[in-house]
Amino acid sequence: MSFSGFFNKGTGGFWKPLPKTPSLPLYRITIIAVSLSITVMLVSFAVLQGFNEAIIKKVIGFGSHIQVADYSGNQSYESQVMTCNDSLIQVLQAVEGVENVQAFGLKPCLLKSSSSMEGAVIKGYDKRFNTAFFSRNLVEGRMFNPKNQGDTILLSATLAQKLSIKTGDHLKAYFVQRPPRVRKLFVCGIYKTGLEEFDEKFLIGNLESIRRLNGWTPEQAGGIEINVKDFNRLNELTATVNAALGYQLFGKSIKELFPQLFDWLKLQEINVQVILSLMLVVAIINVITALLILIMENAGTIGLLKALGANNGHIRSVYLRRAVFLTLRGLLIGNAIGLGLIFLQQQFHILGLNEVSYYVAYVPVKMDAITILSLNGLTFLVCTLSLYLPSLLIARISPLKAIKMG
Repeated sequence: MSFSGFFNKGTGGFWKPLPKTPSLPLYRITIIAVSLSITVMLVSFAVLQGFNEAIIKKVIGFGSHIQVADYSGNQSYESQVMTCNDSLIQVLQAVEGVENVQAFGLKPCLLKSSSSMEGAVIKGYDKRFNTAFFSRNLVEGRMFNPKNQGDTILLSATLAQKLSIKTGDHLKAYFVQRPPRVRKLFVCGIYKTGLEEFDEKFLIGNLESIRRLNGWTPEQAGGIEINVKDFNRLNELTATVNAALGYQLFGKSIKELFPQLFDWLKLQEINVQVILSLMLVVAIINVITALLILIMENAGTIGLLKALGANNGHIRSVYLRRAVFLTLRGLLIGNAIGLGLIFLQQQFHILGLNEVSYYVAYVPVKMDAITILSLNGLTFLVCTLSLYLPSLLIARISPLKAIKMG
């Protein structure tokens, strides 16, 4: 392999076939290793971001970003009453960064159909109810009108199957209180979120129905749900909301309400970081090995160039350029494969999951331009910097010995 062959226009054209040398298989392995590394990194980050977004959206859709309750409230499914008038709603809505504020109440009951009985909890919302989440997760029927004061509900697919209920049916709800109450509920729609701990327990209705059952006034509710515009500011906005509430009420973020879920998501981030580190090591080792073989294979040429007056820096730049070329070719191939796989999964949901265990029916993926550029930039930078030390071997090659060996 001649010196001019390396120096000719960088590498003689990016997609020009690799020169046929005894080390050609090694160069191909290097390109494959870099390609595999960036492919695995892209897919891993896409899955991580997809899981985070899909699961957090579901949990927030069911429970909002921040929940406000009375300090004396307990952890049962029976809501403690709190004052929830228009002035309090306006105070919370005025907090910078808050997107939506809605009142809710919880009421446990026993559901009875013609074939079965199941325990459940009615979650009733007021007229400010943001129906977008449940509308997206409807599998049958329609969304109820939050401004309607009737006993119309959304039933989860899990409860509908257990009770053998479909859209348009009625079922009876028994409420254990003094005196006991019975209500005839109309099922206008069936939803499925994939969050089994919610789908097994909750039906969605109107807060006014719970107010009538509990004897609450129109200014009373079980709690308040707040959605914010920027999830990254959740901790800050939770503190701001609590400052606006005063001493009698308190707000908890979704992270505080479901710490196990967010700990699980953090664990996934650690796994991806480990994969990223391992893939970088694989890429670095292969690129360094290729450079070392390249230098040793051309020791005679290097010695001759030194004898003709070429300095170490000039010769080093030529071989570094070759190693960088192999890295870039591997990155391009790896990006084509990785982004192709991500696109196919986004469009066709090829890889499915057990929704009970993973909260989603298929592997969710998400990739943005910043992440793609960051991963490629990091891989290229680390591989390039790691080439400097092995390139110093050129300075140790003696012109006389190299020419004799050649």
